[in-house]
Amino acid sequence: MQTFATIMSSMLLFSSTGFALPAPNDSADANEATLQRRDNVICYNQGYSRSRETLVTAIDKFCDELDADQALWKNKYRENTFDTVFVSVTPKQCKAIDKPRECKIIMRQPVDGCNTDSANIKQGGTVDTSCATWRVDPNL
Repeated sequence: MQTFATIMSSMLLFSSTGFALPAPNDSADANEATLQRRDNVICYNQGYSRSRETLVTAIDKFCDELDADQALWKNKYRENTFDTVFVSVTPKQCKAIDKPRECKIIMRQPVDGCNTDSANIKQGGTVDTSCATWRVDPNL
């Protein structure tokens, strides 16, 4: 029989950002995280492509910069280009994400959920959550 604490901790896995967070473990690597996809992911499925490694490197740099600037917590639009990969986030009316690990998990959804036949041909896409629109685009 599940305890009340177990049931409550399971319920807390769902955040207001529109996706199910992995079990709370801030020290875990974003590469190891699994989550139930509930966000609206739109795959580009056309245009230029890059390897998964290139896209993930750009995402990691972007999310680390956002964390250093606390941009998401302040609802600021941010964009940057890393190795010809355009990455951006457009916050909506709520605080988007305040941890770089969560940013990395969201941004990897169009990388890992699109163009699933290969790790070397990734064309990016967007993720729309209740709090922000996230974009990774190798078309630059």
